[in-house]
Amino acid sequence: MGCGASTVRVEGDVFIVTNSGVSVKLALVEVQAVPGAEVAKFLKARIDATISESKNLQAAAEEASARISEADQNLKKLPEEDERFFQLRLHRGQLGDADELFGGLQRKRQAAFEARGSWQKKLDEVNARLAVCRSTSMYFRDLPPGVVSVKTDADGKFTLNLPRKQKVVLLAQARRQILDKTEFYYWMVPLVPDKNTTGRGFLSNDNLVNGTPEEIRTLFYWESASTS
Repeated sequence: MGCGASTVRVEGDVFIVTNSGVSVKLALVEVQAVPGAEVAKFLKARIDATISESKNLQAAAEEASARISEADQNLKKLPEEDERFFQLRLHRGQLGDADELFGGLQRKRQAAFEARGSWQKKLDEVNARLAVCRSTSMYFRDLPPGVVSVKTDADGKFTLNLPRKQKVVLLAQARRQILDKTEFYYWMVPLVPDKNTTGRGFLSNDNLVNGTPEEIRTLFYWESASTS
C-alpha cells in the first residue's frame, strides 16, 4: 500500500449491487480526495444555508396551500350565488339586472380561477425548490478542490496516492440509466491514509450518502476528532 515516505497508495472500486444481486461496475466516475477540514467547513456552511432556505420555502409552501384552499372555497360558493341571484332577478322581472349581475359573477369566477392558478403555480415552484434543497446533490455542488482526482477505469477501479495521515474525504457521484428511470449515487467517505486504510476501499451501496443533514454532519464531527 505504500508509495514513498510521504504518500499512501489507496486503491478502490466503485460499484452498485442491484436488487437482483447483480454487481454493476461504474466506469468513468470521478473520485476526489478533499482535505477533511475543507469538507467540514464547506458542509457546515451548506447545511446552515440549506436549513435556512428550507424553512423559508416551507413557510412559502404553507401560505400558498392556504391561499389555494381559500380559492377553492370561493369557487365552491360561486355556483350557489349564480343560481340564487339569477333566479331572484328573473322572479322580479328584472332581466337587465339579471344579465348584468350574471356577468359580474362570471368575472368573479374568472378572477377566482386565475387566483387559484397563480397560487398553484407558486406552490409547484416552491415544492420544486424544496425538493432540490433537500436532495443529496446540494452537498455536491461547488465542492472545494481536491488534493487529487482520478476517474475509474472500465472495471470501476481507481488508484489514489494520498498524503500520509492527512484526513481526507473521498467524494464521488454517479448516475445510471435504467429504462426510463435515472438513479443517482453519492459518496462521502472519510479516510486517514495509513491509519484506517486496509489496502482497498469500496464505494458501493453500503456507504451511499442519503443527504440528510444529520448524516452529513457526521463528516465534520469526524473531522474534529483526533487522528492519533
